[in-house]
Amino acid sequence: MEVQVVDEAPEKQCHCQHETDDEAPPRVAEKCHRHSQETGSKTPKSTLKPEQLKRGQGQPHKEAKEQPTNKILANTTVFVQVAVAPKLKPGKIHRGNKLIKQKPLVKGPFTLTRLMKWADFLADVGDVVQIDKENLDINGMSWSFQKQCGENLPLTNKYAFKAMCNMIKDANPKGNSSIVMVYHPIPCTQLRSCSGGNVIQDNMQLTLDKQLKPIIQELEEKYPVGNCLNHPDIQCFTSTSIANQSWHFHLDQRRIMVWANVILHKEVNYDRVPLGYSLFQPKDQLNAQSTTMPAGLKQALQLPPNPATPRGYYPGFSWPGMPPSPFRHPGYLLPSAYHPTIPYGYLGAPAPLNSWGYLYPPPAVASTEPPAGPPIAQLLLLNLDGWCKKHSLSSEEHQGLSKLGFQVENKADLLQLDDALWKWAGLGPLHQKQIHDACANDDTN
Repeated sequence: MEVQVVDEAPEKQCHCQHETDDEAPPRVAEKCHRHSQETGSKTPKSTLKPEQLKRGQGQPHKEAKEQPTNKILANTTVFVQVAVAPKLKPGKIHRGNKLIKQKPLVKGPFTLTRLMKWADFLADVGDVVQIDKENLDINGMSWSFQKQCGENLPLTNKYAFKAMCNMIKDANPKGNSSIVMVYHPIPCTQLRSCSGGNVIQDNMQLTLDKQLKPIIQELEEKYPVGNCLNHPDIQCFTSTSIANQSWHFHLDQRRIMVWANVILHKEVNYDRVPLGYSLFQPKDQLNAQSTTMPAGLKQALQLPPNPATPRGYYPGFSWPGMPPSPFRHPGYLLPSAYHPTIPYGYLGAPAPLNSWGYLYPPPAVASTEPPAGPPIAQLLLLNLDGWCKKHSLSSEEHQGLSKLGFQVENKADLLQLDDALWKWAGLGPLHQKQIHDACANDDTN
């Protein structure tokens, strides 16, 4: 009996329950998706088309477009900012002067074109700033974009101008318009007016040398060589603003420039040196040479204080010219030991004679006796001593007032003294306050 061997495996049927017959697999031998996962077999590839696949969230990726290699410099608007010199604000004293910073001027605009060269750019900047192209301060020029991201970049030559154009191209690759600021320092020359050639002096000032030149010329003409009898070989100025003290200063080029600068700021005039400033300190004065006394003046001073001879003028004698003093001399003889220009043994400068020709005040018509009493210098000294004791002033203050030649009748002259004079007399700020308070008490009483 023959036995037939069947090599083919029997077909297995899927026992899965499907909702419809259409969902059943096409072949009975194939397993369903569930059975394939359990047995570890591979699932069949999806037969869905690409259009039926679901996309993830987000926008689809776009391919980058190639940028053009040639960049174009679009027309750029340029504004020019011009610095303004600071203005001097004078203080109460020369050390209190301040420089007030001024806001810069913004000029323009003009257009930076694609074909513009360095020379054309400078010409447009000069037209906007109203300065000739040759007078522009190119070494101090700089530039930046309207929105500054850092420090300004230099704009001093054609290479810097080319770099500026390239940076403008890089900042605007699409050729969009932009705004550029050009910064110009304080001009060395004056601005031109739009009407042609007139000078605008509202914001720009002359240089210091040009302002000092006419002042220096006037000082040199007013105080030439030989003006001082004690120093005939140099330009010398004799200061007469110190009470009973005359200082000589050698007017060299440096001192004249310092004096002219103070005159420019309207702190002193042509008749008064700036005492207390540099080169005009007490240590900078010249030693005045001793002068001989006229014989007539010496004979007149040797007369007794109360002459018994008839009073009158001295015939054939004229008083030599004496430097004035800030303290007013009274109408009588004032011997003083503190006069600086008087040599040793000379008691003081005589007072001018009155209209009657008397050295003393005219006596009454019926009186022929000379005025009685102590000498006038002793009276003035007693008045100063009594005034200092009355207001409880110290010995240092009394000595300083005597050195200044102070007179009680002329208290108002103390307000005109400089700080250098108070220092020369050895009187500090506290001493000055005590003396001024004493003068104020006399005025109120």
